[in-house]
Amino acid sequence: MQTPGPWLSLQRALAVLGLLGLFLVAGVCVNMIVGAAGGRGNDAATTRGATVASTPSRRSDRTPTPAPKPAPLTRQELAQRRAAAQVVRQQGFDPISLKAYHSHQTLRVLLAESSATSQANGVPAGRRAFFFVGDSFIEADAPEPSSKLQIARQTENTVTLAYGLTAGEEIRVRFRWDGSALAPRSPVPPAPQRLQ
Repeated sequence: MQTPGPWLSLQRALAVLGLLGLFLVAGVCVNMIVGAAGGRGNDAATTRGATVASTPSRRSDRTPTPAPKPAPLTRQELAQRRAAAQVVRQQGFDPISLKAYHSHQTLRVLLAESSATSQANGVPAGRRAFFFVGDSFIEADAPEPSSKLQIARQTENTVTLAYGLTAGEEIRVRFRWDGSALAPRSPVPPAPQRLQ
């Protein structure tokens, strides 16, 4: 009768180690594939049965701060804004929004559209920007209205206007108040390019 040899022979040990190595390589490959996919799978499915303890990040601890509300206008500022709107109406245009008139700035602007009465008198439909320093009307951006005109940016002494052109492009022109005159930093596009 033959006696059984040792249970763990050299061949069996190498076979078991080979299988463990294959499982390890397969696990690393699966981990790389899941990581490369950005974990886009169902997180509940990929962590099923596992409890993950996460530490909150510093950003999640912060409560978002609401944007500060501008201080309400004083009676004097409201009166200046109403007077500016009246000047615009006298020019045959209706202000689009009085909120664009920043009374705390030196250079102020109101965007307006040609009124129905003006259009009946031959003024093309469109928009113009009316500039003020303090409560004094300085001038408009151009003699003729523009089909597409928006206020892109305002600072203390500058206003940037965005003109939509007939070619579908947009040109931005920055107007600057130097203390005595208003000057565009680049030319306002010609009327045929601004009127659609």
